[in-house]
Amino acid sequence: MSVRVFQGQPRESDPTRTLTLRNSFAKAMKRRFTSLAKDIVSAIIIDDCFGLKVDTSFRVFEERISPGKKAFAFSTNNAKIESFISWLKDLQKRRILNIIEMPQLGEAIYERWTDVYLESAYAQGIARATSEMRIAGMDIPSVDKETALGLMKEPIHADRVGVIYLRTFTELRGITEAMDVQISQILAQGLLEGKGARDLADAIANVLLGGTKGSATNIIGRFVDARRRAEMIARTEIIRAHHLGMIQQYRNWGLIDVHVQAEWKTAGDNRVCELCAELEGKIFTLDEIEGLIPYHVNCRCLALPWSEEIAELEKRRQSNANNPS
Repeated sequence: MSVRVFQGQPRESDPTRTLTLRNSFAKAMKRRFTSLAKDIVSAIIIDDCFGLKVDTSFRVFEERISPGKKAFAFSTNNAKIESFISWLKDLQKRRILNIIEMPQLGEAIYERWTDVYLESAYAQGIARATSEMRIAGMDIPSVDKETALGLMKEPIHADRVGVIYLRTFTELRGITEAMDVQISQILAQGLLEGKGARDLADAIANVLLGGTKGSATNIIGRFVDARRRAEMIARTEIIRAHHLGMIQQYRNWGLIDVHVQAEWKTAGDNRVCELCAELEGKIFTLDEIEGLIPYHVNCRCLALPWSEEIAELEKRRQSNANNPS
C-alpha cells in the first residue's frame, strides 16, 4: 500500500478537519500577545516607567502586569532600556512562554501551554490515519480520538510528539527574542530623540500587534508583527502535528518502504497554493513525505493511504459515474 496526498476536494477548505483546532490555537496566541502589548503600553503611559510624562487620560487595562510607577526612570538611557528589557523578558515568560503545572497521580508534572493544542492535533492525526486505512480496506481496529490520546503514551509516539512540542515552543521563543531586539532599537532611538511616552508606546505596540499606528518601520525597517507570526506558527504547527501523527500511525501498521502518490487537488477557493499544485501526481515514500507537510506556512495538505487496488476501484467508480447504465 502507498499513500496519496491531496489538498481537499473542490470547495473543501479544511481537508485535515483541524480548522476549529487551528483557529482555537491561533486565538490563544492572539490573546496572549495582545495582553503583553497592553501591559507594555500601560507601563509606559500609565506608570510612566521611563519618567517621561504621565498621561492621565489613558484607560487602564484590566488584569495588567505593572512594573510600578517610574520603575525605569534612571538617569541614563542604557539603564532604562536594560531594566525595561529585563522586565519584558519576565513578562514574556508569564504571558507567552509560561509553563503549566499539571498534577497527576500525586506528582506535579509541567508542560508548556502550547502542548495541549499539539497533542490534540497529533491524536486527531492518529485517529484519521486509522479511519482512512479502514476506508481503504485494511482490516484493523478503529481508533477514536480518546483512544489515540492513550496511544500517544507509547514510546514511538511519545518521542515524536515531544519533538513537536519543543519545536513549536522554540519557534515561539524565537519570536519573543526577535521582538526584544526590535523593542530595544525603538527605545534607543526614541529616547535619544526625546520621544514622549505615547510615541514610544505606539511604536512598540506596532511591533507586537501591527497596524498603521506607530512608527516602528521608520526605525527597524519592514517586519511582520509578533502576533501575526505567532498565529501563523499556531496554524502551521497544528498541521504538522496532525500530519506526523498520521504518518507514524501508517508506519505502526507496517506501511514501511512504500510509495506515496501525491494526488494534490485544490480547495476550490482563492487560497489555492501553486507550490502544492506543482506536486500533483508525484510519488513519495513515507520517509520522503514526512517532512513535506506542511509544505509552507498555513499549508492545508493531507496524506491519505493509496494502493493500486484502491486506484482501480476509484477508476471504476468514476467510469460508472460518467457512464451510468
